[in-house]
Amino acid sequence: KPPKADPNQPVDPKRAKRQAQRTMVTKARDLAAQLHTENPAANFILFEGKHHGRVISDAMAKAVEVAIQPQ
Repeated sequence: KPPKADPNQPVDPKRAKRQAQRTMVTKARDLAAQLHTENPAANFILFEGKHHGRVISDAMAKAVEVAIQPQ
């Protein structure tokens, strides 16, 4: 676990980045849950270890996989 922040010190950029990523994942999960209530096929998928810039190819591959599945 990363160390706790010291309120008397400036914000650590790495810590701020981790916090922003957690917030982004939480918002994406919340959106997926809301969409799932309207369409049960909507699900949240977390691509572990990938940030939004590096996940594009994995997400596109998953989208194609889902799109070609028989209904």
